[in-house]
Amino acid sequence: MKLNKIFFVTLFCILAVIPLQSSDKLLFSSVQNSGFSKFAFDVMSKAYKNIGIEIAIKPMPGKRALVASNKGEKVDGELFRISGIEKTYTNLVPVKVALHKSQWMVYTKNKEFQVKGWQSLKPYKIGIRRGIATTTKGTQGMQTVLVNNNEQLFKMLDSNRVDIIVISKINGKKYFDASTYKDVKLLETPVSVIPVYHFLHKKNIHLLPKITKAMKELESKKIIEEMKKE
Repeated sequence: MKLNKIFFVTLFCILAVIPLQSSDKLLFSSVQNSGFSKFAFDVMSKAYKNIGIEIAIKPMPGKRALVASNKGEKVDGELFRISGIEKTYTNLVPVKVALHKSQWMVYTKNKEFQVKGWQSLKPYKIGIRRGIATTTKGTQGMQTVLVNNNEQLFKMLDSNRVDIIVISKINGKKYFDASTYKDVKLLETPVSVIPVYHFLHKKNIHLLPKITKAMKELESKKIIEEMKKE
């Protein structure tokens, strides 16, 4: 009788754990109002679903999202960021399958010049978005004006408060309206091209092999590329 009781208690404990495993859910911080977020979320949702995990995102201002994901107290990592942020935010671990190669573009109104890397922007007053690591690092030591969102960047350029702005190609396409900003133009050469990865907080390092494998499968089957086209 005693052995039967132990058996049923053990069986109950095992069964109680199973639904918890199948309903695992992770929360990732993400850059607020980013044109890239939906694509990144769709790809990562598919990848995590393939390893039995559901995900959600918490949009935040750029810098706050990084601080939150690096702390790892309320979120499990960062939906997407550029390669290299792990050098500063050392609790974040990249999943080394690129979601995208982010092209950073220059928009101008009155200036004509050849874009040859970040240093070619030095003579100009530059508008950038607060909390975005790529432009913050790339324009370090230059004359910059910071704003909170991408729409403000174009308004600031159009009103001649800056000479140029730097924004990712995806966000530029989303927020630039040629009918509204008739004198604003895109300089065709990217100032920088950087891989974009999904990042886990190190508390979830045990998931790295599984999610990397899932992402490689999506990549090899051209699913990421097809979703990007959509």
